[in-house]
Amino acid sequence: MLSAGQGVEQGAGGLALLRADASAQLGLGHVMRCLTLADALAGQGVRAVFCSRDLPPPLAGRLAAGGHGLIALSACADQQEEAEEILDHLADAGLCPDLVVCDHYQRDARWQGVMRRTGALVLAIDDLADRPHDADLLLDPTQGRRAADYAPLLPEGARCLLGPRYALLRPEFAAARPAALARRDAAGPVRRLLISLGGSDGENVTGQLLAAMDGMAWPGADGGPEVDVVLGPAAPWRDSVARQIAGLGFSARLHHDVRDMADLMSRSDLAIGAAGSTAWERCCLGLPTLMLVLADNQAGIARALGGAGAAVDLGRAEALDAELLRRELAGLGADAPRRLAMSQAARAICDGAGAVRVVEALLAFPGGAGAEGGAPSDIGLRPAGPGDKERLFAWQCDPVTRRHARNPRPPAWDEHSAWFDRRLERGAPFYIIEQDGMAAGMVRLDPVPDPVGAGDATGAAQEVSILIAPDLHGRGLAGAALRLLRARHPAPVIRAHVAAGNRASQKLFEAAGYRRIDATNFQSLPGTSPFRQPHPKDQN
Repeated sequence: MLSAGQGVEQGAGGLALLRADASAQLGLGHVMRCLTLADALAGQGVRAVFCSRDLPPPLAGRLAAGGHGLIALSACADQQEEAEEILDHLADAGLCPDLVVCDHYQRDARWQGVMRRTGALVLAIDDLADRPHDADLLLDPTQGRRAADYAPLLPEGARCLLGPRYALLRPEFAAARPAALARRDAAGPVRRLLISLGGSDGENVTGQLLAAMDGMAWPGADGGPEVDVVLGPAAPWRDSVARQIAGLGFSARLHHDVRDMADLMSRSDLAIGAAGSTAWERCCLGLPTLMLVLADNQAGIARALGGAGAAVDLGRAEALDAELLRRELAGLGADAPRRLAMSQAARAICDGAGAVRVVEALLAFPGGAGAEGGAPSDIGLRPAGPGDKERLFAWQCDPVTRRHARNPRPPAWDEHSAWFDRRLERGAPFYIIEQDGMAAGMVRLDPVPDPVGAGDATGAAQEVSILIAPDLHGRGLAGAALRLLRARHPAPVIRAHVAAGNRASQKLFEAAGYRRIDATNFQSLPGTSPFRQPHPKDQN
């Protein structure tokens, strides 16, 4: 029933299992966004294994090229039966997931409930809000989505990651963003038009668009823009579209299975595209777009982006109005201020950093390692700056902070100020912990000799120091911050010194995957799983 892809193994930093399918009918969006997440997790040492049915060979090749495993599923309509088979296969291979990701419209709480038996963190990816989920976190990048939409569909304590700021975009989009936005701001003429209808375009909407555009009058005297036509790896109409392009009355080039879409979008001035996951890529790069709805789940995205002024909603693809298309193309081509306004509206919606935010949300989730209780919402780290000096001084002087400090004496202001300035000048890892955008604590690393542990080749390690604002204890902030710190700095050995009588901090570091070295020292080695520690199979 199941066959494993090559190289399926437990990663040094844990194992993520991702359930998603792709085909000409389904499109490629589910697998592609999961692939983006898998690549981001790989940066934390997490090994990814996909569970999919009948993947198009080019897409299976992409998974293999990225170093990800694949379990090829047989046809099975029953969710619980499929989940049981996956677990049996993993058990036979000696694997146990730390994270389970479910991105599938036909999988819900029944499938996820079976996978929960592994003790893994469960992330559901959805954009329909039409079925129950048994998940710790729910990701829906739809513009305008509200937590209330999922309130009756999730267990108590689940966290929602909602809106395009969590859209899973490959890192090249964020990298291309500054230059792309600068190009839009120059407000030049429309020299390049991009047509891209997603990974499959099973109904050949691309061909309909090309036919509607053939013979239209473009503004200006240069005969119109160069047209870049993109077809995905599962597109069944490639040969037909190629023949059609050869007979067009305007210049067009066909691109198939493009690997650097960010570059192609960046060099475009206007686009015609589907209201699927690629909508967030175009928003990130501020690309003005005429948008078509190819599937029911895209209608809300088209309405939201049209209402925000980030795109023109042309409606359902099967009811394409050729005259409206030509009129909008000509109008936008002649109206640089309108294109700039659309670009500015689009870029404000998505910045391309969603994958980073999702990984940090997974690491910071209170059900993971190091949780102290409570339900933190949005926890992150930012570099400390001059404006944090007084805040940190107040925290350092609080009796709660000094109770278990190595030096119980509160610092004088001059002493603290000089120390703080030196820290900033050194550029060593020095972060403010934030909860919902508000300063909530501090965590830093300092190089130290490591005579009692396994330091690097020079015998050195990094020692972590952490404090939480006295009025914010017990909210899961410290455990989340330790995991985020390890995510930011995966390579070094990290040590922690904990007072012998500070049992609460000892439990915190143990839960975060630190191993006790002696009565007062703990150590985290590179490759420590960022999710559930210790792993269930290590507790025998």
